[in-house]
Amino acid sequence: ETNDNDFYGERIPLALISAFESGKVDKEQYTFDAVIIDEAQDFHKNWCDSIRHFFKDYDSRILYLFYDDNQTIFTKTDRLPVTELIAETGISHHLFKLQDNLRNTKEIHDFAVSKSGKGSTAHAIDISGIEPYEITCKNKMNVLKETEKILQTLIDNHRIDHTRIVVLSNRSLENSIFADAKK
Repeated sequence: ETNDNDFYGERIPLALISAFESGKVDKEQYTFDAVIIDEAQDFHKNWCDSIRHFFKDYDSRILYLFYDDNQTIFTKTDRLPVTELIAETGISHHLFKLQDNLRNTKEIHDFAVSKSGKGSTAHAIDISGIEPYEITCKNKMNVLKETEKILQTLIDNHRIDHTRIVVLSNRSLENSIFADAKK
């Protein structure tokens, strides 16, 4: 039994390498002078190994790598697999470290940095928002009531359209505390 991580992180890259090395693939059709990698902090080691086959001339390859070191939660930046792709030829001028947090208000950015310690090197966007706060709940019913109160406040007091509100979780909806909620 395989999971998605095995499939995309191991099986697909290894199949790609096998296809290129078998000689049955028209390499001219699938090779490039330059490759752009976004979210490079998430690039797997096997992807790096397979990408070597995409270049007409690997020694003069051009890579543009965009990464956010504030999203390198499990790996230090200097140990990211993509560093192997750039280290061999010293193409650091094609490595772009994203430093502007364009996803959150200043208040959310500052709150997240204070709680997680991550993101301190990013610059917060200059848009004000509602000050975040934490609520500790003792049981599922308390979570549902508190969430409903927060959503009602956002909709009624702050006039935020309900279609513009997202509840983020580290679980799928089916496995979350909201799985059986009617609203």
